[in-house]
Amino acid sequence: MLSEGGKIDIFTKDGNRYGVRDQLNHGQPTTDHFPAGSKGETVKNPPVQLMSNIDYINDREIFTPLWQRARECMERVSFTPALEVLHYDSSNLGTQIFHDLIRNIAAFNGTGDFAVVVLNPDPFNYFNLHFGKYPGFIVEAQHTNDDFFEILMRDPGDSPADAIGFYSEQYAVLPILGEWFFYADRGRDGGTGVLGGPPDVMQFAQQRFGFYENPV
Repeated sequence: MLSEGGKIDIFTKDGNRYGVRDQLNHGQPTTDHFPAGSKGETVKNPPVQLMSNIDYINDREIFTPLWQRARECMERVSFTPALEVLHYDSSNLGTQIFHDLIRNIAAFNGTGDFAVVVLNPDPFNYFNLHFGKYPGFIVEAQHTNDDFFEILMRDPGDSPADAIGFYSEQYAVLPILGEWFFYADRGRDGGTGVLGGPPDVMQFAQQRFGFYENPV
């Protein structure tokens, strides 16, 4: 039964109110309202293993515009002079310091929200075909570090090796609103990624992360 705020009331077989499950919280209990015991005492929450509040993108209409933007960034890198972008190791995506950098840039130039989108392997003819979802996710400002790393390494469906953190030969990190981007190709120049954006973003980033010395 839906209650106010788009949440679902859960009842036990005898009609007692068991708790509230939020539709956007992967069905996990979000309150401490459990049926009272035989003497009227409150029963404590049973241990619950919470999943990340971030999920793979399931809607093609949400994924496709992000994928198109990611492809535009990939194409832009191909004709942008090397000295106009900052270079980093593409494997940094799975590190805390790089995650902090993304968060800081997203807050500096944007709303704090950003998306991670995989371009290779093929999002449509491989990933969606096998797993019924798309290789990308959106991180909002209120999401935690644990949320980010959990979705990065999450098994998309009986294939842990296809988690984005393991199998993303080409990926992009894009602000939901903003003028910067990260693009990485693990098979290019030893796995080099680049950051592109306006001068203030580039200066901001250089002060917070050890980028490679740009090639001449």
